[in-house]
Amino acid sequence: MDQSNFHNETKPETLVLINNVLDFIRGNLANIEKVWGRDSTQFKSASTIMEQYLDDNLRKINVKRSDIDDLMQKLSIDDTLERRNPTA
Repeated sequence: MDQSNFHNETKPETLVLINNVLDFIRGNLANIEKVWGRDSTQFKSASTIMEQYLDDNLRKINVKRSDIDDLMQKLSIDDTLERRNPTA
């Protein structure tokens, strides 16, 4: 990916917004996993679509590449908002 599209600094509020989107994606994936299972076509399709959506939108808002890499590594349904903060 061409890194010239990214700013040197990503604003903290942008990262908070992205983390909120990640929580939403994780929650959706967790629901799909519960209904159809991790090995299902539905889960694999949803995971692929959500990862592509996130990647495309991170490029559009010019997030720093290292921040994208860090956020994408955290894209796990095992780290949903509810699991990190059960009182939320």
